[in-house]
Amino acid sequence: MRVSSSPPSRAAALALALVGAHVMLAVLGSAAVADEAILPLPEYRSETGRRLAEKYATTLREFDQSVARCLPWVEVENHTIGFFKPKHVPRDERYVSIRAFVGRDASAKIAALDFRERAAAMFARYAGPLLRWMGADRSLLQDADVHGFAIILDWTKPAPVAAGVRPVRETIAVFIERQLAAEYLQGGLPPSALVTRAAVFGFDGDTPVGQVRLLAVADHLLSVPGTACSDAHSRR
Repeated sequence: MRVSSSPPSRAAALALALVGAHVMLAVLGSAAVADEAILPLPEYRSETGRRLAEKYATTLREFDQSVARCLPWVEVENHTIGFFKPKHVPRDERYVSIRAFVGRDASAKIAALDFRERAAAMFARYAGPLLRWMGADRSLLQDADVHGFAIILDWTKPAPVAAGVRPVRETIAVFIERQLAAEYLQGGLPPSALVTRAAVFGFDGDTPVGQVRLLAVADHLLSVPGTACSDAHSRR
């Protein structure tokens, strides 16, 4: 049977155009959603931060994708992946950063702990994997403009909440200097040493708790059956 080579009708051409437009919008929409966590370049007020974000744009996207794939219950706050200056640092020193809300760990076991113990558990569970994904691009460890890594974790405070009242969040802000991160990522530093040498600040809602000294506790989140990634995969 001969296949006609005549041009498509006007209706068919319009239908094809509309399908193409919908596909393009879907692609652009999914890309926009995927990049919502990353701070856009125009939002940087620091030339150093903007330059780093442009240089490591692919690295930031891959990090965002790793979190979404491996920790789907963790909600990354919009525009919190990027190169930020910690408030406690006087100079314009840029840290690879993320802020995320952990929504899965409001268990009775976690609720029974005090703040310091909850903070230690959250550090043990999430800081290591997040740091490994952040530092998967080893060139970050050699870049003099990158001073370290910042991981900010929020979770709902285990306390009674009246109807219509917004639950209070607890927070730890973890700051790991580049050399310390390099020691850990290259296998020269155990997790127990990372937790004692990182700078960790706590918050009870909007109230600063100050710098918190955390005890090392064991956690093997990514080795638990049912998680999307194994611990070995996170060390790629």
